[in-house]
Amino acid sequence: MKALHVVATLILIVLLASGLYFYLRNSTGDTGEIEVLAREAYISCSDLYIKTVFRSRTGSPILIEEVFVKDVKVSIKAGIGFNETIYVRVEKENLDTWEEVVLNIIVYNTTFKQGESVPVQVKVNSILLYMQNLTITKSFCYEDFDVEVNKVYYTGVFNIVLRIRNVGDDPATIDQVFIDGKTLAKAGGNSNLPFPLTFRSGEEKIVTIWLTTGYTHGQVVELRLHTIGGNEYSKLITLP
Repeated sequence: MKALHVVATLILIVLLASGLYFYLRNSTGDTGEIEVLAREAYISCSDLYIKTVFRSRTGSPILIEEVFVKDVKVSIKAGIGFNETIYVRVEKENLDTWEEVVLNIIVYNTTFKQGESVPVQVKVNSILLYMQNLTITKSFCYEDFDVEVNKVYYTGVFNIVLRIRNVGDDPATIDQVFIDGKTLAKAGGNSNLPFPLTFRSGEEKIVTIWLTTGYTHGQVVELRLHTIGGNEYSKLITLP
């Protein structure tokens, strides 16, 4: 009986230790085969931006298939996923292969606040499910722009017409435009007005963005305006 009691105690200790190990490993977002190198969450002008960098320890490609943000599911195909409120983009990080990837998430018009934790689950390579609680470290909106997609049309190239108005009290400057995370030049784009572009308080400008090669009809792209103050204004646009 003593021997059975000792064996049962040892088994219980092993089970508790295993459970603690898997809890700690999961809480850091690290399953052994894939590690999390960096992560951040912040709010810019009412939109929540989440970035996580994953790296494979085995050299195998990382395929992110689904993302859940507070139980809202977004399926990812060809590195892109979106619904009415959430946009997801997966891209390579400094490598020619998919051994190290960056997961970018935008939650539009978020109700989360600075200091709160955002529950994020990531399904990787069909079987691994990463669960993270990311704390929103900062929230800012130094400049105040009203950005509206006026129209989008095709004339051999895709034309995106933006109406941008500075509704803040001070002059403000948009210094960069990004398409799917790439600068306008690297994304094969151009504009009718040169950037950086400064707006006086109350001033409005019509900006046309041209997308030339590498785009298809029906494709959804993320267009993001970046200001000198660090604010970002993101729009999802379906190319006609």
